[in-house]
Amino acid sequence: MTAVLIDTNVHLDVMTGDARWFAWSAEAIERAADRHRLVINPVIYAEI
Repeated sequence: MTAVLIDTNVHLDVMTGDARWFAWSAEAIERAADRHRLVINPVIYAEI
């Protein structure tokens, strides 16, 4: 299974409930999770 790295901004959109980007980001994560293993690296973890 291919791993997909989710960008910090996408995580933050969902975590903060961003009015403009929440729906797009949540759907993008959901689509990726349906097909791939989601991963996070130390840099993104630190940024969040």
